[in-house]
Amino acid sequence: MTKSIKTRLFFFWFGAFFKSPQSKGDENKEGYYELLGVGKSATQDEIRKAYKVKSRQLHPDKVAQREGRASTEADKVAFQKMKEAYDVLHNPSQREMYDEFGDTGLQLMNGNASAPMDLVENFMKSSFCDRFKIYFLFLLIIGLSMIGPIVICLRVDDLIETPYATVFIPVWIYNLFSCFVMFLSILSIRSLITYLIQRKESNDSDDDDEINLDDVDRLLKESRIQLKEKYLLFFQHLLFVAFEIMLVRKVDEIDDNDWVIVFAPLFCIIVLRILCAIPYAFGPVVFVETDLIEDIAIKLLRKVWILNLDLRRYYLTS
Repeated sequence: MTKSIKTRLFFFWFGAFFKSPQSKGDENKEGYYELLGVGKSATQDEIRKAYKVKSRQLHPDKVAQREGRASTEADKVAFQKMKEAYDVLHNPSQREMYDEFGDTGLQLMNGNASAPMDLVENFMKSSFCDRFKIYFLFLLIIGLSMIGPIVICLRVDDLIETPYATVFIPVWIYNLFSCFVMFLSILSIRSLITYLIQRKESNDSDDDDEINLDDVDRLLKESRIQLKEKYLLFFQHLLFVAFEIMLVRKVDEIDDNDWVIVFAPLFCIIVLRILCAIPYAFGPVVFVETDLIEDIAIKLLRKVWILNLDLRRYYLTS
C-alpha cells in the first residue's frame, strides 16, 4: 500500500478538492514522473540520472545544435517543465506532497495564488457523492460541537442529574484533540527548522540543486517566530484547560478553593495576551495586499497537510 490509512481517509472526505476532471486537455498532460521518464518508485539516484539524460536531450542549446536551427520558445518551455519536475521529485518533502495531493495540492502548499481557485474548480466539477461527503462532514462537526453546550445547559437547568465532570466529556475530548494537533504542529515546525539549518550548513549539495541562502535565512527566521507563537499558544491552551478542571471541581464541590484561584489561569491568559500585543501596538503598521479568501484557504490546507504528514510519520515510527 503506497498510501496510509490516514491519507486514504483524508482523500475520502476531501477528494473533491483534488480530483481534477479528466478533460481532453488533461488526458494529454504529462505528470512529473512521465516528464522525467521514471516510475513512481524511482530512487533519488535514478531521478538524478534521468534528469541529466533529459537535460542533454531537451536543453534548448543542445536541441538547436543537434537539429541545426535556432532554439524556439517551445524548446525553452519543454526544458522548463522538465526542470520543474526534477525540482519537485528531487526534494523528498515536495515529492511526497505531489504524490499525495497532486499538482494542485503542491501549488497550494507552495503558495501559488491560482491553486485555491483550482480547488474551487475541482470541487464544482466533482461528483455529487464527493461534494455530499464534505457537506455531511461539515454538518457532523456542527452537530458534535453542539452536544457539549446542550448537555451543559440541561445540567445547569437540573434536567439531568450528572456530575459536571461527566457533562464536560465532550469538552475534554475537544481539549485532548486540540492539544494533539498543537503538539504535531510544533513538531512539524521544529522539523522544518532542523531541515533549514542542515540545508544552510550543507556544502556538498549538487550543482543541479539551486539553493537560495537568502530564502533559507528568511524561512528560518519566520519558522522560529512561528515556533515561539505555537509554544505560547499551546501554553495558553493548557492554562485554559487548567481553568476548566478547577471550575468543574469547584461546581462539583470536590475542592473548596476561592473563585479567585479558580479564575487565576484566565487572568494569566489575559496578561500574556496583553504582553504579546504591546510590540504590535508600538510597532510599525504593515499593510499586506492579499486576497483574504485565498490566504485562509492556503493556511487551512497547509495545516491539513501538516497534520496528515505528521500523523503518518508518527504511526510509522511508533
